[in-house]
Amino acid sequence: AGVLIERRSYTTREWVGAALITSGIIIFNWTRMSAQNGVGKEGDGDSPFGLLLLLTSLAMDGALSACQGGLKRSTGQYRPPTAMEFMMYTNTYSFFFLLPASAWSGQLHNGTTLFLQSGADAAAARRWIYLLNATAAAGQVFIFLTIHCFSSLMCTTITTTRKFFSILLSVRHFGHVFSNMQWSSIAMVFSGLYMEIAAKLNRGGTAAQAQEKKKA
Repeated sequence: AGVLIERRSYTTREWVGAALITSGIIIFNWTRMSAQNGVGKEGDGDSPFGLLLLLTSLAMDGALSACQGGLKRSTGQYRPPTAMEFMMYTNTYSFFFLLPASAWSGQLHNGTTLFLQSGADAAAARRWIYLLNATAAAGQVFIFLTIHCFSSLMCTTITTTRKFFSILLSVRHFGHVFSNMQWSSIAMVFSGLYMEIAAKLNRGGTAAQAQEKKKA
């Protein structure tokens, strides 16, 4: 998406790093799910519709990141939005998009019923919903600040790494044993991260040298 929409160019090291991170996470999760469910069981395959939804979600996420990067660049015709404006516009669109979808699926009715119910269980559920929304809003502030101050690619790298560490710590916490394939995928992820960090440092150093030459 960055190449098609933002017309950005990436170095070979960045492409290889991204491929290692993506492949490592896919292999790690695939081997973990295969160990839990067993390979070759009848009816064990994924739904084609579910895979289509997943691919669509990933494509839209990539397009969104590229559009956010394009909005950050000022052309003189408009002021780039701030981090909080990014957050407000995104959540406003999500509200108007998800409101009819939730009404159609019946989730809006179920949620309204829950909030109108009385009793200890309903009150506890509402408290957890309030806490979930508060933590989600706080998390979004840091996400959009990262996008605004750095880049959407940096935000994606941080969130992907955080998710991988969450999976890694969760598996270790419950006492699961890693296979050789899983250890290999872990090595792939960290190798890809180091390659991307090195590529960003090298690009930043090259840009600084070019500016110094212009000043000279």
